[in-house]
Amino acid sequence: MNRPWKRIDVKIGFTIMSLFLIIIVPMSLITERILTSYNVQQEHRKTNELAIHLITMMSAGDNINLDAISTMAEFTQVHVFVLDPEGKLAAKSKHHHGIGFTFLTAANLEQLRQGHPLDTEMRLNKENYIVAGLPMMIQDRFRGAVIVASSLQTVEEFIAEVRQVLLLSTLGLIVIAIGFTYLLSRKMSKPLLQMASATRHIAAGKLNTRVPVHSDDEIGVLARSINELAVELKHYRDSRNEFIANISHELKTPITYLEGYAQVIEEELYESEEEKKRYLAIIGSEARRLDRIIHDLFDLSKMEEGQISMKLEHVDIRLITAYAVEKVLRLATEKGLNLEVEAGDPPLFVWGDPVRLEQLLLNLLDNAIRYTKQGSIHVSILPSEAQVQIHIRDTGQGIPEAELPYIFERFYRVEKSRSREHGGSGLGLAIAAKLTALHGGTLRAESLIEQGTTFIVMLPRSQPSDLVTIATGHSL
Repeated sequence: MNRPWKRIDVKIGFTIMSLFLIIIVPMSLITERILTSYNVQQEHRKTNELAIHLITMMSAGDNINLDAISTMAEFTQVHVFVLDPEGKLAAKSKHHHGIGFTFLTAANLEQLRQGHPLDTEMRLNKENYIVAGLPMMIQDRFRGAVIVASSLQTVEEFIAEVRQVLLLSTLGLIVIAIGFTYLLSRKMSKPLLQMASATRHIAAGKLNTRVPVHSDDEIGVLARSINELAVELKHYRDSRNEFIANISHELKTPITYLEGYAQVIEEELYESEEEKKRYLAIIGSEARRLDRIIHDLFDLSKMEEGQISMKLEHVDIRLITAYAVEKVLRLATEKGLNLEVEAGDPPLFVWGDPVRLEQLLLNLLDNAIRYTKQGSIHVSILPSEAQVQIHIRDTGQGIPEAELPYIFERFYRVEKSRSREHGGSGLGLAIAAKLTALHGGTLRAESLIEQGTTFIVMLPRSQPSDLVTIATGHSL
């Protein structure tokens, strides 16, 4: 069951929207708090400044100018109260009748008598007021005080308007953020959803599936990687299927010969001893062929698992090459091929296993002889300071350029017919490539159609620091 909240676009959208809310809501609250605090502080400052101004006027003479006080109170829209030395109400502004003088507590009056100013907020007649009081001290004696009460209604109305604007702005930003989040999450999740769909198709065996690549960022790199994986999987599947067909054919053919000729001999269906010997020779040949196929499969499997044993030492590669050439010389001569060797006389040492190096060269020479109908096979050794190059060049049919990247892969054969004329199982070059890598070297091929192929083996002359670690065990 597809649960919407588990979709990647929903998760991305929820994450982005959460970030927007985390930023927008606190910023709106902080803005509202800053504006409120600032305006209230400004109102406190104005009220205290007015109280200072009034106490200065009172200190200037003995008579209290109530008209001036009332005028100033009316202009500033505040309530003004004047206290006598006894702390009783001596005068007040006359234009306001909203509040009485009873809001001052005994503690407030005592604070003024001690010469301390008063600055507080009170709830009077269902309104919030700022109350500021300043004592008039003469020779450290309390001679009266001025009390100024300023309503916060105007400030509160302004703050309410600010809150409304902030609320509407926040809601507008949230709506915009939702739209932006939807578009962004869809854009970000679309290639990911395409990749998820493509990988499901690839896993189901639809290896021709490809992911559209729309960018060069990490998502684009991932899309290209999935496409490359699909190509490799398709190639692997095709190679595997071809390998199975090849091996089935290669195993079936000698087994058929063995069964057929064994039955002929068992039932004595031959006409002469020479015919019997010929049948026995065929049985021996096919048995050796079957053994070689099984041996190659076993070798390659152990190499890929890293379980093949190798005895590494300083080996004269010229001597190993001479041994390998000598073993295939009869086969080349029977095909009418001229086998040439250019190796030189002085010993040329490399670091490796002599048995495995000979197996490597035999596989390459056998491949050259197998696919060369006429002409020659030339083997040359080219030493350099750090490595040795062994070139095996034939005048065979050549390898198409499109096939060159795959010839060293297991299961792969350039000649697809599986005819007995060539008879390879597609394992020889794969084994040669593995053996070269195990010796810290490289193997590559150069080829031209109808002109021949050159295999180039490069081996280090001394033990390389990155030589593959070989598991110990018994030699095959």
